[in-house]
Amino acid sequence: MQRSKNKRLREALVPAHGTTRSVGDEYNTRLSQFVRDHWNLERAASVSPSLKRTLDRLSKESDIGVDS
Repeated sequence: MQRSKNKRLREALVPAHGTTRSVGDEYNTRLSQFVRDHWNLERAASVSPSLKRTLDRLSKESDIGVDS
């Protein structure tokens, strides 16, 4: 059921009660899976002006060979 899936995801992303951690045990793993399997950079840039500016700048620097 969808609800139990969300609960598992929440438990994976959110730190356990009483810990000093800022994220859950599986946060990086789950985020990496999402980025690899679902996130679309071009679509994200089309709705995020700051991301589009960043990509444009990186592309421009790459074209002229600027190393920073």
